[in-house]
Amino acid sequence: GPGGMVAFASIVYAQVRYLCANLSKKNYKSIVAELHHLLALYGDDAAGFLLRTLLDEVEVPADAKAPREKDALKVQLFGAELARLLATGTHASFICATLEGSAAAAGGMTEEWVGRVCRLARLSLGQQLLVGVALAQLSTTAPKAEGVAFLRARVAELLACAERPLPIAEHEAHGLLAAAEEAAASAVVAPAGAPTNTQRAASEQRRALLSALAMRFPLGACPAALLPLLHCSPSAEYDLLPHLASDLSQPDDSEPALAEVLADLGPAATASSAALAG
Repeated sequence: GPGGMVAFASIVYAQVRYLCANLSKKNYKSIVAELHHLLALYGDDAAGFLLRTLLDEVEVPADAKAPREKDALKVQLFGAELARLLATGTHASFICATLEGSAAAAGGMTEEWVGRVCRLARLSLGQQLLVGVALAQLSTTAPKAEGVAFLRARVAELLACAERPLPIAEHEAHGLLAAAEEAAASAVVAPAGAPTNTQRAASEQRRALLSALAMRFPLGACPAALLPLLHCSPSAEYDLLPHLASDLSQPDDSEPALAEVLADLGPAATASSAALAG
């Protein structure tokens, strides 16, 4: 029954807490292996509990100082686990729950506190963008506003980045573009009226972001997963879909139809934008 499930979960959580409490340089690898075994068996709840346990047991420095020496291994594991989960792209909800719960215990979530946690975990700019994307989807108003502010600041940092190509991976760009598309869609269905300065600034930032990412992932070398978001969106400077649609709807009798060409070439031709362009 439900009582048995709760008792069983408490045993798993106790084991996670015990392993975290006994981390040492000597047993770090074996404990991490055992924790990953538990996470594989018990899923998201156990992973969320691990993150929350680690974050609650360390001191988040108020500035860029290194963590306390006694926290070093827990901080290392927290950063590694957070980065691993962000890379999957499927754990936004319980990453949010972890941060929201720890923030509440620390006096409330703020943009500054989220930045401190990201520094503590040594997250890259791309990883921080994914944290911002997740927090911007919170349902609670105040933490959501802080998450949006954090995301906006990180996007501005990305746009101002002198490093070329931009330091953002495909899955990080995908999460960011999906959030931008969702925000644009919600703005379209928002009540009519003159746009506010904040809305105008957000729209300008979105356009600048699309332009910057289009340079990072140009059409000829764009991963297939990013094509519909980056090069076929209503905001994109180059929209591939109308060209394909016109080719399909108005075939030239003197040339084979696009559909026929693709059928002859086979599925490999559309495996990526580069293959399709070739």
